[in-house]
This record gives sequence, structure tokens and C-alpha cells, in this order.
Amino acid sequence: MPTSTYGPYFYNVSGLAQPWRVSWGPWGDFGSGTVSVTGRPDPSNRNNEVALQTINVIIRSIDKGTGDISLFEYNMTADFINAGANLIENFTAWVTTNTKP
Repeated sequence: MPTSTYGPYFYNVSGLAQPWRVSWGPWGDFGSGTVSVTGRPDPSNRNNEVALQTINVIIRSIDKGTGDISLFEYNMTADFINAGANLIENFTAWVTTNTKP
């Protein structure tokens, strides 16, 4: 299966409530294979351990067609949380798709 990686996408979440919800789309690749999201916390201070967890990945399919014609739009949402003891101010995310040949 062909693989495509999109990103990096940079997010500043300093002071924002969790979970941090990020959305991508509409992308056709979301409807033709598998999709994964990875994230990495960006440490902002020396000697500071931070951990980021992806807790939900949701693919939405919306039929925007009319009459006999179907036109599907695919959107993805991912939720991230702080899985460590120290504050996360920034994180980076990537989207990987594996599509059918």
C-alpha cells in the first residue's frame, strides 16, 4: 500500500484546556485506506520531561452528493492530552495514510 506522510504541523497549546483537538481535511486519502496520527511534545525548558498521548482519532464521512451522485468528503479529528507531570506548551503532529493501490 502506498504511504504518504503529511506534516509536520506545529501547535502552541500553552494555557489551553485539554484535550487538544486538531482537525484535518477534507482529504480523499482518508476514505481509501488506513490513517494514523502521531505527535511529539516539544520540550520548552531544559531538564524537563514531557509526554504527549493521542487518545482519539475520528474519521468523518459526509455525503455531499445530490440526486443519484454521491460525493463523499472525509475529515479527520485527533485528540491529544498531556500524559506527563510537566506542562506541554507546544507539540508537533504528523498524519500518515496508507492507501489502496
